[in-house]
Amino acid sequence: MSPRIVKGKKDLQNHRGEIFGILALASAVFFALCLFSYDAYDPSFTSLAVGKKVHNLGGIGGSYLADLFLTLFGYGAYLLPLACLGLSLTYFANRYEKEEKEGAFQTAGAKIFIYAAVVILVSLFSHLQFGEMPLGGRASDTGGIVGWWLGTRLTRFAGIIGAYVFVTAGGILCLVVLTRLSIRKTYLRLQTIGLFLFRSLRGASLRGLVILKARAEKLLE
Repeated sequence: MSPRIVKGKKDLQNHRGEIFGILALASAVFFALCLFSYDAYDPSFTSLAVGKKVHNLGGIGGSYLADLFLTLFGYGAYLLPLACLGLSLTYFANRYEKEEKEGAFQTAGAKIFIYAAVVILVSLFSHLQFGEMPLGGRASDTGGIVGWWLGTRLTRFAGIIGAYVFVTAGGILCLVVLTRLSIRKTYLRLQTIGLFLFRSLRGASLRGLVILKARAEKLLE
């Protein structure tokens, strides 16, 4: 194999992360346009509108795509642009790093799984909290099919309070994995800050009492 071909393959591998990053960023922008300009009366899977003017900024394709995502995930679908944006930043951040040196949860594939879990958790929470509400001009479950299906089964199994506990635990777990946040270290830092504030307030209170006592003594003289 000639050195030029080898060099070309290496260049392609070096720029592969940037290529996927640009594609993910473009997807984030396109999904945002489609979802936030969604109109239930545009042609879509759940609409019988034919030959009408399409109001969706993503065109007829964006109308069908937004309808599909909102039907499946409800309010959770609005996190898809943020997920694509985060994935884009991941690709750009790993541009000069070798992924095999990173932990398993720092690879793009693992982050896709975590972002998908976040979208599903938001769909589940939306179903539990809001139920059926107007969405894009039509009444539907705010958790979509996924949130409704998971919510009905989870509440049947664990009750409404248990369902909220599961959603909260899942959200904290996703936050810890995505941000590498240590709950123990965070607790210790908050404890240190709390002790500092408590001591500062106690010192200020004591100084204030001393000043008030001195003034009172002067008035009594």
